[in-house]
Amino acid sequence: MRPYVILAIALLFVSLASAFEFPIEKAALSNTNLTDLDKITPQEVHSEITPTGTWHYYIIQPKTSTPALPQIFNGRVQVLDKKYVKGNLVSFQKETNESVAICTNQTVCDDELACGFVRTCEPCNEEWCIKNEICWEAPRCTAAQKCKVEESCTHEPVLVNRTFYRFIEDSKGDTRVLAIKTRNFDQGSFNPSISGCGNIVSSGQYWLTGDISINGTTCLNIQAPNVEIDCQGYSIIGNNSTSTVGIYSNQFNTTIRNCQIHGFYEAIIFTSSSSNGLIENTNASSYNAAANDRTLNIGGMYHVIRNVSSYNSRDAIYLTAKHTLVENSFANGTYSAINLLSTAENVTIRNSGLITYRNGATANIAGINLGGVGRNTIFNNSISAPLASHGIYVTSPNNSIDCQGKSIIGANASGTLGIYSNSANTTIINCQISNFSTGIQIAGATGAVIEDTQSV
Repeated sequence: MRPYVILAIALLFVSLASAFEFPIEKAALSNTNLTDLDKITPQEVHSEITPTGTWHYYIIQPKTSTPALPQIFNGRVQVLDKKYVKGNLVSFQKETNESVAICTNQTVCDDELACGFVRTCEPCNEEWCIKNEICWEAPRCTAAQKCKVEESCTHEPVLVNRTFYRFIEDSKGDTRVLAIKTRNFDQGSFNPSISGCGNIVSSGQYWLTGDISINGTTCLNIQAPNVEIDCQGYSIIGNNSTSTVGIYSNQFNTTIRNCQIHGFYEAIIFTSSSSNGLIENTNASSYNAAANDRTLNIGGMYHVIRNVSSYNSRDAIYLTAKHTLVENSFANGTYSAINLLSTAENVTIRNSGLITYRNGATANIAGINLGGVGRNTIFNNSISAPLASHGIYVTSPNNSIDCQGKSIIGANASGTLGIYSNSANTTIINCQISNFSTGIQIAGATGAVIEDTQSV
């Protein structure tokens, strides 16, 4: 018999304690070979989660054996670390408080008479029901239909003498502890580590364990809903080829965070069938800013782009998505920093810094281009056009632009416009517009509102 145990330690950056205890029942897994470690589920006797993960401990004998990593973790798990500690096991007796159930049984009828009085039953070998005397004569009932046994239990505390093991750390001991540190998530079972490009076919949370790269095509192709990619600061690197994508998803609830994505024609694509995606704390660029590339190409609906730097492309953020939020981000495009077209609707862009490097005042080319369906909100953004392009270019209705005192700054280039709109119901509030040929131009549109705005 070889005992095993799981134990977790709750202190951060602390090695295994010099001693810990566990019941002998929890340690005993009979007929278990060390080679079968990947087939068993040791019983967990203690669990405490540290801020950086959970330590699990397994008692392994003999000390000369080299077991494989136990495959015992149900759920989304990242194995962070493992180590071995030697020691000795000492058994001892210990009184423990336990609860004993004391139960009694009673036979009763399980229905009521039409008059509303509850029946009681004689012992079920006779099966005669007795009713209240004001009711009519009681029918005979059978055990299967009318009688049942009700159990009533109380729990009484008692002291029980149990056998426990104590593990005492000793470099010369004959027992070895395998300690595994994990980070646990909810249900599902798979290997969460990503060490190369490929298809993600199972829902769950995945981590990069180092930089990954690919020559041509797509690096990570998300083919399942409810997938999170956490790059942990590592890079996804392309080879500067056309028609290449860093991360591609057409799924529900794709999350991308803490990534560096470079060297692709498009860093991230969420297609028109995607929804509820999140991109955050990510730095992304495209390789060829002179082509029709887009660093982030976002379709579908209900996405969030947060704390993202997107640059070195024609359109740093290209949106055909509906009901989408861009916040606390930086976007730098050679045409538009953020370009809304086609089905884009009800997009909010706030608290961001936007730069367009287009050298030429062309329609629909601006720090923000508001095409698509409309009903967008632009709030508290700084916009810069240091060459010769427009600040905000509006070709869809019902848009609100509230600069909250932030600036839209041009380069004093001929034909440039700070804010242009040819669509109904454009609201412009609290903006500081400077260094454009024309600060604000409303071209044949109705319902425009301009308040608390300066143009110089």
